[in-house]
Amino acid sequence: MAGFSMVVLIILNSRLIYNFRVERKVDYMSNNPYQQPDSYAVPQAPIGHRKSQTLAIVSLVTGILSLTTGCPCGFFVPLSLTSIITGLLGMQQVSRGTGEGYGMALWGVIVGSIALLLYGTIYFYLFYVG
Repeated sequence: MAGFSMVVLIILNSRLIYNFRVERKVDYMSNNPYQQPDSYAVPQAPIGHRKSQTLAIVSLVTGILSLTTGCPCGFFVPLSLTSIITGLLGMQQVSRGTGEGYGMALWGVIVGSIALLLYGTIYFYLFYVG
């Protein structure tokens, strides 16, 4: 029983000394105006609604695909129309404040329109005039 009480006294004594040292350190450093904080807060991302860029990205990607692979494969019409429609919807989302990527959507509309006009005139001359 004496051994158990000695262990309890040692544990309690070590806790008292530890608490005294911590309190003394805090008391000593509290008067220092240049004191660094004990712990730093972890920066967190703001919680909120993320704005969507999906339509703008789809518009730009399909516009580039319609310009590069549209003529050899013959997919320029659906790719160009998809690019133009999703670009206009993406620009509408940005103007309402629920989306981002106005530049991508605008360039998707421009590239899709260029591909539609360019390949449309090429196919017109190849199949109807020539």
